[in-house]
Amino acid sequence: MSNSVEGRFPFLDHEFAAFANSLPQRFKIPGLKDKLVFREAFREMLPQKICHRPKFAYQAPEIRAFFSVDRKRSDLVDEHLNPSAIRSAGHFDETHVASLMKKIDRSNLDRLGTRDNMAIVQMLSTQILQRRIVETDIRKDAESQLRKITFRTRIRH
Repeated sequence: MSNSVEGRFPFLDHEFAAFANSLPQRFKIPGLKDKLVFREAFREMLPQKICHRPKFAYQAPEIRAFFSVDRKRSDLVDEHLNPSAIRSAGHFDETHVASLMKKIDRSNLDRLGTRDNMAIVQMLSTQILQRRIVETDIRKDAESQLRKITFRTRIRH
């Protein structure tokens, strides 16, 4: 997912948009139940469990994606959230990052709150982008990777 973009292209169709816009207000978000028209249109094709479930938002990976059950840090965390990397990038206060890492080291990962989860994911994302985009000559990196790629075809001349 690091290189993907969510696209809902059928919704860009001007005829579909005109149809959706023409629906009476009572079908749009009745009682805050989202996607009523879709749910009704596909009721016979979808399991009831899906037709009646509440909407839920996508969440970025949590701390557990980057630490093992025994709180061992992944290589990604070690590489990008170590004091030297934090200092070098200059985006975060080294003391605060170290404090959060100590908190993780002595906590049950399932007991850490949303704020700590978000902080780790945001810091890690920022640090990775710093290294991959700001500090790297992307063109040079792409050209070196391109040299390693070979293409084979089954077509014989």
